[in-house]
Amino acid sequence: MTGAAPVTADEFARRMAAFAPFEPRPVVAAAVSGGPDSLALTLLLADWAAARGGQVLAITVDHGLRPEAAAEARWVADVLAARGVAHRIAGWQGDRPDRVRQEHARAERYDRLREVCAREGVLHLALGHHRADRAETVLLRLKAQSGLDGLAGMAHQRELPDLRLIRPLLDLPKERLQATLAARCVDWVDDPTNRNPDHLRVQLRGVMPQLAADGLTLPRINALAGALGTARRTIEDAQDALLARAVVLHPAGFGWLDPVAFGAARPAVGDGALARLLLAVGGAIYPPRGGRLARLAGELRAGLPATRTLGGCQLIPRKRGVLVVREWERAVPVTLHPGTRAVVDGRVEVELSARAPGPAVVRPLGRAGWAALSARQPSLKSHALPGPVRPALLGVFDARHTGRGGAAGLAAVPDLSQVSSMAAVWLADWRYAPRRALTGAGFTVAQDEAHTM
Repeated sequence: MTGAAPVTADEFARRMAAFAPFEPRPVVAAAVSGGPDSLALTLLLADWAAARGGQVLAITVDHGLRPEAAAEARWVADVLAARGVAHRIAGWQGDRPDRVRQEHARAERYDRLREVCAREGVLHLALGHHRADRAETVLLRLKAQSGLDGLAGMAHQRELPDLRLIRPLLDLPKERLQATLAARCVDWVDDPTNRNPDHLRVQLRGVMPQLAADGLTLPRINALAGALGTARRTIEDAQDALLARAVVLHPAGFGWLDPVAFGAARPAVGDGALARLLLAVGGAIYPPRGGRLARLAGELRAGLPATRTLGGCQLIPRKRGVLVVREWERAVPVTLHPGTRAVVDGRVEVELSARAPGPAVVRPLGRAGWAALSARQPSLKSHALPGPVRPALLGVFDARHTGRGGAAGLAAVPDLSQVSSMAAVWLADWRYAPRRALTGAGFTVAQDEAHTM
């Protein structure tokens, strides 16, 4: 940290100007773990917002995975309260996988951040990623054989259906953020997860000095990511046009792909469009690895001979096109309590009514559930939904009465309308809103060190 200069208020204001416009009295949320990056961001944001008559809402997500995490979240709350910054702590919602991987924790963190922002009416969520984070992401994706989408690294701005993510510090070195806190006499939390050698990102961090000695410095990696980001934006425009021609996405969460339109597209465009379709239907945050994606795309161009699976989806050749549907066996059930909200299976936002009689389990019907339901309501046997879609439909089950499979305790299947007269009592909100939408705002790139986008 020796010699690093703190980030000044004027410098940070110029960075934030790149994300204009904001409201006349801007309200911005900041994801803060207590580490130096997110804590420096939060304090810089607080000063910036206060100077404009606005405010910052800091959000800490405690996954409950480390015993000391709860105390750290309270410490962050105290530090920010002393500086007049509003703070919320969010915990894991619903059932937790038996083995929580980094991608599970990351997905849960973003879901909780979005949930708090929606509840508080905040439209901008700032993240503390910096130059080293971006470079590490590029190297991770290079190792994973990612295509252009991955190698472009992190976007300075990403628009979601309900808010936008902004990264004002993305081209700054970590040392300047630590210097910013030191200048304010503010300490920070050192998360031991960031030193765990079992994590690939930590392993890469250890070899970065040697890479820099060989000329592969952080600025050079970031410059490469910026150039690739510009190319990515051009290709995304072509992908949007292809998706509009070749894909029909159903509100029940499945899609139809026109293989003729897909086959006419260049691989650089078609492969990325296919990845976006798999994300929208499968609910994942990151696309499948490049090799597997390219092989599937090649089969689609040649004429898909049989059902294939990738990215949590089944691709099934049919006369009207290729049916793309969620692999329902891979969906993780989520238990909700009255008045709570969660993103289920990465695809559907569900809010259980505060008037609900008790907790509910949201999970796919499965084959047994569909069979029991259609036996109860024979008219469903001739329903227009394709057969492979039916077991993948999410149902709302009364957790007090649900059994193993079947339709025991089934209160509602919203994509089929009500199953019981009590359905309205159970649900306050239900909408298909995948973490990664089929289309959206293009990749945002900073063109230079002045952070002009």
